[in-house]
Amino acid sequence: MVKALVKKVMKIRVVNYDTRQPITEDYGSAVIRGVTLMVPILGFIDMLMVFAKEGRRFGDQWANTIVISEA
Repeated sequence: MVKALVKKVMKIRVVNYDTRQPITEDYGSAVIRGVTLMVPILGFIDMLMVFAKEGRRFGDQWANTIVISEA
């Protein structure tokens, strides 16, 4: 609930990387994205992945998602 509010305020959305459709009903992708944040070492690696060529988190690459701006 809080994550949704933060995303709304920041005007960002998580979508499927290939189709650009929201992952609203795709619970599998949401779980994969969340698991990487729960494991401390993966969270640290995720933080560094932002500097990679694609700029996507490790969890986003696993879940085949991307965060886009709604503006």
